[in-house]
Amino acid sequence: MLTTTRAIALGLLVSLAAGCADNPVTPEEHFEARGVVLLRSIAGSDSTIATVDTTHISGRIVIDTSAGQDFIVRFIADDGALGLPSPDADGVWENDLSISVSDTTIARAGQVTRWGFRLNGIRPGATTLTVHLLHGGHDDYVSAPIPVVVEP
Repeated sequence: MLTTTRAIALGLLVSLAAGCADNPVTPEEHFEARGVVLLRSIAGSDSTIATVDTTHISGRIVIDTSAGQDFIVRFIADDGALGLPSPDADGVWENDLSISVSDTTIARAGQVTRWGFRLNGIRPGATTLTVHLLHGGHDDYVSAPIPVVVEP
């Protein structure tokens, strides 16, 4: 009985070792964000509207109900520089942008592009917006909630 148990254990150990040799796990290099900056292009130049650096939030989004506003997203990398993820060597984008609004009766994220989005004011009030950097279908970075005020 003991010999059978040893044989099974040895067989499992060999299977695991062979599996690891055929499919080594290597760390994947990809863009790491620690924060996000929201910009608006006004008269041809980009103006910072809100910044989230780890958990520190500065600024807020103020829009009205008459028209949507477009925002540009830039991420703060681990080294503090502003940047964006790049496509892989084959030109395939592994990252996507997602925007969530906590109260969609006040504001809604409209069209989301590669690194920008449109925010539409629905009715006057206050809510928050969260920026998600997706990698392979999961959240790689989620911002702290950014205040949003919708005026009439």
